Amino acid sequence: MAAGGGKHGPLYAAAGARVTVLDLSAAMLELDRQVARERGIDLELVQGSIDQLDMFGPARFDLVVHPVSTCYVADVEPVFRSVARVTRAGGVYVSQHKSPTSLQASLEPNAAGRYELMHELARREPLPPAPPSRLREAGTQEFIHSLTALLGGICGAGFAIEDVHEPEHADPAAAVGSFGHRAALLPPYLRILARRQGAATVLVP
Repeated sequence: MAAGGGKHGPLYAAAGARVTVLDLSAAMLELDRQVARERGIDLELVQGSIDQLDMFGPARFDLVVHPVSTCYVADVEPVFRSVARVTRAGGVYVSQHKSPTSLQASLEPNAAGRYELMHELARREPLPPAPPSRLREAGTQEFIHSLTALLGGICGAGFAIEDVHEPEHADPAAAVGSFGHRAALLPPYLRILARRQGAATVLVP
């Protein structure tokens, strides 16, 4: 989901999975099409938004892999609700998100080599534009989502969270102001493993 670009989909297909790739960008899907053609693998390519999955039937997927993209939508609830609808009971949802604290903080360090909180967690409007970097993308609108919205939203949609992880990007030897230096103070990403819950089974003696 939001995984066009010729990387994630072909990797899972090469491992033997039947893969559907959803992306808003036709250009990114074309990269998947090229890789699939070159490697002789099958991919279903669908152009669409992560918060509108009506083109898929209910409980269609065993596994939904969702790289960083919730920061590009103003409201994550429709995203998680849509994913829950298309994931079978017992199925797995693996998602990665930009950390809210990282998005709140300045991109450049102050004189003391530290990063300052610049934006309120409750901010509703998109973040102001920033130069392209590993932390921000040019030409996009990005929104801060709280842990309540991310973790609570996934649970509220019908998933049970089994693991939460901050991928390691810190580099102790990195120069002040670099991505590795900032990551040592502000982990940039949050990865979540969740399982779709089904109807409860009640044993009556």
